[in-house]
Amino acid sequence: MRHNIAVSGSRFRLRPVQLSDARFLLELRTDPSRARFLGPTPPYIEAQEKWIEQYFDRPGDYYFIVEDVRTDASEGSIGIYDCDEADRSAQWGRWVVRNGSLSAVESAYLIYTVGFELLGLERMYCRTAIANERVISFHDSFGLTRTRALNKSILLPDGPSDAVEHELTREAWQRLKPNIAGKIGRLAARMAG
Repeated sequence: MRHNIAVSGSRFRLRPVQLSDARFLLELRTDPSRARFLGPTPPYIEAQEKWIEQYFDRPGDYYFIVEDVRTDASEGSIGIYDCDEADRSAQWGRWVVRNGSLSAVESAYLIYTVGFELLGLERMYCRTAIANERVISFHDSFGLTRTRALNKSILLPDGPSDAVEHELTREAWQRLKPNIAGKIGRLAARMAG
């Protein structure tokens, strides 16, 4: 959905996806080291542009580019979608960062900031292909709670995959936020030095 939400952190920011991001998103999503854990992505720009155009018309869908605040370089993508107004919950995902990027922790922090502090959500959850051990470990170490295993719930290029669902509640976010902010500050200081 077209939106104007933008948030900045110590070193990275989230800004709304634009049609002009299609080439970056296509390159990111078709990178072989990333694509094996993502839904199939047609390898041509016109399909990516069409997907973005359709996204602009979907209510309750917030898609962002992760950028370096110092260089304006695009580092990745992330989104909030499947918003349920009745129970104030949403899924987050479409989280892909380029190889070598140090934006993972801060981009996750910023997406929770958007969800809990700007959209007023009470619960956010994410689903990760079981084979994507690094991301599952990231969510565990970030402080999320594993809520359930989902059989054949994610479509990957090789076919349906089992997944792990993690969640974070607004209450848990308030407890975790200071610790995560401290980690981000230390990482930003190392990157600046």
